[in-house]
Amino acid sequence: MTEIDIVLKDTHENRRRLVSALDELDARELVGDTEENIDELRSDPDSMGDSIFRTFVTGFGEVDVVLRPAGFPNGYQDLIENAFIATVQDEREPGLTVNAIVADVRDIYKSKQEAGRRKDVQALPAHKIPSVC
Repeated sequence: MTEIDIVLKDTHENRRRLVSALDELDARELVGDTEENIDELRSDPDSMGDSIFRTFVTGFGEVDVVLRPAGFPNGYQDLIENAFIATVQDEREPGLTVNAIVADVRDIYKSKQEAGRRKDVQALPAHKIPSVC
């Protein structure tokens, strides 16, 4: 299963669009060990901002929505400066592509270090971080 982290540029329109996409993916919110429907988010997309971190389960894997990742108190605004555009292509349907804004690997590494969660710390050795000159 795949996992993707989304750092939301926290605007009403983006919250609405994200909830619509999650709904299209038949997402369910993971609360503790329980999967719950997203009815509340459908009726009030702005409630997405009630929590700085949410996990959703889809048929494609987990989607973590983070408003302010560890080490980046202004969230999206802090990360966008070093981000880049990547074109992602579907392996099964090569004609299906999407451009995505991707955080710089050094920012991801910093956030994982500062978060200190076991799964993040375990993932750090897999990320070879180039030294900054």
